[in-house]
Amino acid sequence: MLLTDWITDDLPGSTLRLDGRWIRDAQGRALLLRGFNLSADSKTPPYLPIPNEQHLDRLASWGMNCIRLVLVWEALEPRRGEYNQAYLDNMVTLAHAAWQRGIYTIVDMHQDLFSRELGGSGAPPWAHPPVHRPRRPGRFWFSNYLIDNDVGYAFKRFWNNADFIRDSFVCAWQQVARCFAGVEGVLGYDLFNEPSTRFFPELISGHFDRVTLPEFYRQVAGAIRAVDPYRLILVEPSPRVLMLLPSLIGVKEEQLPLHQVKGLVYAPHIYDGVSVFLGRFYGVSARLRGMLQLHLKIAARLRAACIIGEFGVLNYLRGADKLYAVTLDLFDRAMVNWVAWNYMVGGEHWNEEDISVVYPDGRERVHVDTLVRPYPRATAGTPLGMSFDIDTHTFVFSYATDPKNSAPTEIYLPRRHYPHGFDLRLSRGLTAEYNAERQLLYVQHAPDVKRGAVGVYARRDDA
Repeated sequence: MLLTDWITDDLPGSTLRLDGRWIRDAQGRALLLRGFNLSADSKTPPYLPIPNEQHLDRLASWGMNCIRLVLVWEALEPRRGEYNQAYLDNMVTLAHAAWQRGIYTIVDMHQDLFSRELGGSGAPPWAHPPVHRPRRPGRFWFSNYLIDNDVGYAFKRFWNNADFIRDSFVCAWQQVARCFAGVEGVLGYDLFNEPSTRFFPELISGHFDRVTLPEFYRQVAGAIRAVDPYRLILVEPSPRVLMLLPSLIGVKEEQLPLHQVKGLVYAPHIYDGVSVFLGRFYGVSARLRGMLQLHLKIAARLRAACIIGEFGVLNYLRGADKLYAVTLDLFDRAMVNWVAWNYMVGGEHWNEEDISVVYPDGRERVHVDTLVRPYPRATAGTPLGMSFDIDTHTFVFSYATDPKNSAPTEIYLPRRHYPHGFDLRLSRGLTAEYNAERQLLYVQHAPDVKRGAVGVYARRDDA
């Protein structure tokens, strides 16, 4: 995997900073983010991500330190120029509650197929021409990006700023950022979920990636920075990457280099489209490895940190748990940040998309055991490598220490994988203490230690 580092500019006054591919916290530790999207229930009225804050307690107990909070423009601005403050207040309250549990929030402006009126989610009805034919796309809803002319036309009007629709969207984002600006634990803003346009010729030619998206991202980032200068800015690629074609986002243009946006995070999504189409996973990881390599190269070109903003497995898919295991092993080896899609309780599955990691009544699905796994939440130095064998529950982590950093390295060790305890091996100069309640191992390094290694081995019930 590509693990290149580079020098990036800090955001003055921010509690987070970018250091090459790493996001560092206020204590200078390299963060590794693990979390869930909240949630598909946000796409439809009453637009509530979770029924109550107790679900955040569960995510914290699973070791999650990040949520991607799904907002939709339809709920935010039901009538043009009128913002739903009660909706924003509810979202801000949820971000506050997350941070009280040590969970960062990514604020995501979400859309699918542009609008709920067009069979997806996102924009309010006033933001596109009237729809005369109701849409219920079902499980393969994403094919409507290619075959529904009304969807293509809605995107074309948006990107061309017809009737100043795009300007309205930017103003809506500024209203969101103004409300979240003083909220602790808000990591950043994901500007537009899965941006798309007409397949031919905009996507294939690369014009959408090279010109339209960078121009749009800079416009939105500028509006956000005017009211909240300290948060990270998350940008996503176009659907070119689904065909394993390199996104051209960030390729230098004379007028619109995306590199000038400080605090930039590249936030792609990774799904195994072949397995979705076939209805089963055949155990071939080359596609996933290729997509991840492609995204890491794009992040390096942008000189940005990388967060996998979405990935997930349809619950009806045969071999779903194996697909989760293969995906997470790849993510572990690459040491990338990830936020899974999704944690949804109750309600109907949006467009028959049965992908939540819990049942409607809140019970865990079997995939949770794979997703909840050991990882270094915060490293007092720079991570070098990690691996987790889910069969033996063996976890190994190595890192280059920062001699100036006296904060502890925090490693999440879930009880579900170590029900009978664990044996710990530490390299020279390391000491450790385990907090069983928080399921966290705190590791300290001596000042003269340049490199540390931690090995965790599950005890058997007859040991």
